[in-house]
Amino acid sequence: MEQRIEQYIRDMRFSRRKFGGVDEEDVLEHIQTICEMFQEELELSRNGDRDKKNARPEEEAEQEEVARLKEEYTKKNKELTEAIDTIQSMKKDAAVKAQVEATQEAARFRSEIMEKIEEERKQAEGQLEFVRKQTEALRQEKEALGKKIREECKKWMESVDRLIASLTELKEAEGELVKGAASELSGDEDGIRNKRNAG
Repeated sequence: MEQRIEQYIRDMRFSRRKFGGVDEEDVLEHIQTICEMFQEELELSRNGDRDKKNARPEEEAEQEEVARLKEEYTKKNKELTEAIDTIQSMKKDAAVKAQVEATQEAARFRSEIMEKIEEERKQAEGQLEFVRKQTEALRQEKEALGKKIREECKKWMESVDRLIASLTELKEAEGELVKGAASELSGDEDGIRNKRNAG
């Protein structure tokens, strides 16, 4: 029995993970198996203690072997416990490191986003300023054009008024001429009549 335990311990291999060392579940399964094997050995030893007085030298040697295996098991168990503690510590360190790296990455990402936002804001302000200047230029151009149109309209209306005044004067002058011509024609007709009557 003890030879089987010893052989099991010698041949014992632990599964390993890609990260973090040995597989904890596999280690615990090996420990459980060794404990069960020792439990069986202890049961056999207790049964053998009843006949201790009549124990043969082979049985004493077997008991010594069991004691040696127990000591070796205790040593292995201690090593396994230390290995598990080391794994747990490494996991905690890895988790802390990962958290620090994630925090740093998040801070870097946030900084990049803020820089991009600031750049977009400056571009938007530049575009807005350009639109404002264009709008102001269009407003000034509109005002200048309106002023020019009003001045041209005023000049045109003044020209129309002068033309109307000239036409009015011409019409009045024409009326005077017509009246003078009519008077002259009327005087000539009277002279002709007088001549006819005298003849």
